Amino acid sequence: MGGAPAWCSRQGGRKKMRFLSRVLLVACLGAISLLCWRWRASLRSPGRRAGDPVARNVTFTADTFLHVQQLRKRALRTFCRANAEVDGPLCQGSTQQAVTHLVVNPRFEFVHCRVPSVGAEAWERLLQALAERRQPTAETPVISTRLPPPALPTEYLRDYNLTSIELVLRSYTKVLFVRDPFQRLISAYRRQFAGKVTFSDFIHRVLGSRGREAEVLWKPLVSLCCACLVRYDYILTYGFLGQEVHHLMHRMGMPGDVVAELAGPRFQRSGGRVAEQLASELSERQKQQLREAYGWDFAAFGFPGSEL
Repeated sequence: MGGAPAWCSRQGGRKKMRFLSRVLLVACLGAISLLCWRWRASLRSPGRRAGDPVARNVTFTADTFLHVQQLRKRALRTFCRANAEVDGPLCQGSTQQAVTHLVVNPRFEFVHCRVPSVGAEAWERLLQALAERRQPTAETPVISTRLPPPALPTEYLRDYNLTSIELVLRSYTKVLFVRDPFQRLISAYRRQFAGKVTFSDFIHRVLGSRGREAEVLWKPLVSLCCACLVRYDYILTYGFLGQEVHHLMHRMGMPGDVVAELAGPRFQRSGGRVAEQLASELSERQKQQLREAYGWDFAAFGFPGSEL
C-alpha cells in the first residue's frame, strides 16, 4: 500500500502550523496580561508610585524640577479657572482670614502654608537649622531688609497689617506642600486616633465633619491653603520632597553642600505598606465619599497613585 497523498500531508502540515500559531498567540496574550497585572499592582503599591523619581531612584535635574513646577502651576491655574467657586468661605473672607495658615520666614523671605503631614514640619526644621548655622548660609546672604517684624511676636502672616501682608505676598517666595489625601488621612489617624477607634470609624468621623467643621488635619488643601487665591511660586509634593527641596534651596542661593547636609535626613520618606491594608477596611461607599470630599485636591494636584 502506498503512503498518504502529498496534498494530504501538506494539509496536515498547515493545520499543525495553525495550531502552533494559536498556541503561541495565547501564550503571548497570557504573558502580556501577566505583565499588565503586575504593572497595575506596582502602581497601587505605596512604595512604588508611577512616575515617582524617589521610589524609582530617578534623579531630578534642575531643568526637570523647573519643568515639573511649570506643569503643576499650569494645572492648578487651569483648575482654578474652571472652578470659580473653589475658594470657599475661608478664602472669600478678609485678607487676614484668607492667609490664616500661611507662615512667614522673614530671614529667608519664604511663605508657606502650614498643614500637618505634608512636609511643612520638616521644611520649618530645615529653615531653623539654616538660620542657626554660624557660617553664612548662602552665597549671597538672604536676610530680609524689606519688611520690619510685626508688632506681635508671631510667625503667622494673618497677624501682619494689611500693607505688610500685601508686600509679603508680592515679594516673598511662596511654597505650597501637597500630599495624596488618603496618605494625609492615614497620617492623621496614626498621629491621634490609632488604637482608639478603627480606621473605618475614623473615616466616618472625617466624612461627618466636612466644610467649616473639618479639622486642619484632614481638610482639603485647595481650600485650606487658598490655592486659587494665593499665587504660589512652588508646589512641592510629598513623595518628591528630598530632591525638590534641594533644588529650591539651591535656587534661593544656598550652597549645595549645606542643603545636602541639612535637608537629607529631614526629608527621608517613611516606610511601611499600610495604605492598602487600611483601604481594604473601608467600604466602597466610604471610598466614593472620600473621592468626592477630596475631589478638588485630586483635580488640582493629581495624585495618580492614590489608593482612592
